[in-house]
Amino acid sequence: MRQLPSYPLFTKDPFFSLWMPHDILNECDVENWFGERKRIYGIIKMDGKPFLFLGNLANIDKLKQTKLELTSFETKYIFDSEWFSLKVSFISPLLLNKLDILSNPTTIFSYEIFPKVDAEFEIALFINEEICYNAHLGKKQVRTDILRYDMELCYVGVDDQRVLSHSADKIGADWGYYYLSGESCGVFSSDEINKYLDKHVILKEDDSVYIVSFNKSLKGNIYLAFDDIISIYYFGFPLKGYYFKDGKTIIDAIFETNKMVDKIKVMIEEFDRDLVSKTKKYHPAYINILRAALRQSIASHKLVEHQGKLLWLSKECSSAGCVATVDVSFPSSPLFLLYNPKLVLGMLYPIFEFALTDAWPYQFAPHDAGMYPYVNGQYYGINVKEGKYQNSIDFNNGLLGVLPPYYLYPKNSNLYKLERQMPIEESSNMLILSALVLKNGEGKKELNNYFNLLTKWADYIFDKGLIPENQLCTDDFAGHLDKNINLSIKATIALASFDMIAKSLGKEISSKYLIEAQRRADEIQNISGHLPLVFGGDKQTFSLKYNFFPDIILGTNLFNQKIIEREIDFYLLKANNYGIPLDSRNTYTKSDWLMWVCAITTNKKAQDYIIKSIDMFLKETPRRIPFSDWYDTKTAKLPSKKDEFHNRPVQGGLFAPLLKDVLYDK
Repeated sequence: MRQLPSYPLFTKDPFFSLWMPHDILNECDVENWFGERKRIYGIIKMDGKPFLFLGNLANIDKLKQTKLELTSFETKYIFDSEWFSLKVSFISPLLLNKLDILSNPTTIFSYEIFPKVDAEFEIALFINEEICYNAHLGKKQVRTDILRYDMELCYVGVDDQRVLSHSADKIGADWGYYYLSGESCGVFSSDEINKYLDKHVILKEDDSVYIVSFNKSLKGNIYLAFDDIISIYYFGFPLKGYYFKDGKTIIDAIFETNKMVDKIKVMIEEFDRDLVSKTKKYHPAYINILRAALRQSIASHKLVEHQGKLLWLSKECSSAGCVATVDVSFPSSPLFLLYNPKLVLGMLYPIFEFALTDAWPYQFAPHDAGMYPYVNGQYYGINVKEGKYQNSIDFNNGLLGVLPPYYLYPKNSNLYKLERQMPIEESSNMLILSALVLKNGEGKKELNNYFNLLTKWADYIFDKGLIPENQLCTDDFAGHLDKNINLSIKATIALASFDMIAKSLGKEISSKYLIEAQRRADEIQNISGHLPLVFGGDKQTFSLKYNFFPDIILGTNLFNQKIIEREIDFYLLKANNYGIPLDSRNTYTKSDWLMWVCAITTNKKAQDYIIKSIDMFLKETPRRIPFSDWYDTKTAKLPSKKDEFHNRPVQGGLFAPLLKDVLYDK
């Protein structure tokens, strides 16, 4: 039955992301993406007798789960008993080409009861108040109420609404309101729930409350929505979510979803059928991997709009919580290029805008634009002054509120440590992503406004990128590396990307960028045998040269396919049960980069092996968290609990083979 380590139930954005870390729906409690338990219970009553189907409670009969099925936007379960069977489905509509549906913060719990005896049924969801705050930071006073329209709604939120009161990594919002809606609703204490459950003492009594929705129909829907009030603070501007930009309310969001629910179900079924069709040429396990990645990748972003520009802002979950991180946008981009390239353009704006401020002192591109949900200027590599007001550890833990408005700082503020930056990595990423946006028919007018910046970054790479100095790249957990060949490959492609950008925008530039890119590519290809980890390195060393991928999808064709296949042949000699190590320094790998390697080869045996190895990790890793991209290829274990990666947006990179199928002939 196991397909994933953890299953998405209600996932819409970084603050609304609820998962089931077990294959059996009523053997474990729901958790949010970073592992905090949330008491959410699903109960069905037959002639007054209660049965549990969601969440973990003692002293109550549990329905027997007989099936678990995952599709693109649904997680489905079937339960059976001698009196009835039950189908339930958790739906998070995240259609990338339907922005109003994508940004509507409403999720759907759908069910159907199949009676075997003549009886009355009632199905209910019970959601504890702690859904609206970080329980690990202490209990908060909450406010609840019931709104009676044609369908009823109840809500819960903290009494003291301090909107956008913190920014950090593994933390939820302590503001906003969760709404539950169905045929009827209520607000119950634990004692009242015990009485409802036929006077069983099932819930331990405390002073918390639950919002509850009840349906008596044999088939229907219950809706769970989150109104975050303000979604993003963008360089001084508080922005509501895209859905609310023209004055719509959370009530509109829930009612609109209810009105469209049948149409939404058809659309997500059509999407899944199309995805299955797209994966037919690959190993059968590939569809499971993509279904595992899809909701996670999308729901670790937030869609807003500012001055007519779409902003698609990622949260760098599990690795500092940065917003709009360039080396997160780069690996995740295949999913978004495939389904809506405008969103990739929306990833780039914050970086362009911060790079234009006096606060950014460098000739290369920034790493990020703040710490989610604050787009306040780069956080990574900050030159923190330890003391009363600034402490990097406390910032990461969300204990000091929010970061300062770095975008307002003047020149010579000495904000950043140069040795903690990623000069070649991020500059190359921005150039390659800009070229890919243009190749997909978007961004001509917008990127023209930032051409001077793109030129500055191309010049930096021209001067510094062939044999990169000792510096960090996207795989910063592996540490600094001198003369990194994989990074040089990326820089080479970035120069050709700049030439493409200039031609697309009608700019007259020197031919030196393309000539230098071709010269560098030839120099790399002239290295005999497989490519080692670094220039001049030991021939027993290696690294995954995933950076060949953009050369193929851009059509720059700097590197010969023979070189790529020679690399693949060597990688297969290093293969373990759960994949190929990222490089020869360790046995861990990254799933996104493995799938980029899968995309660059025409070797079917290698493709099948990579796909099977990732799927095996999903089914066998002992750590039950949302799809991690960083794990050991021998054991399927994650690094220490402190360092493990949960719920990261980079899994959008697992769509790389499909993007290649679409773009290769363009």
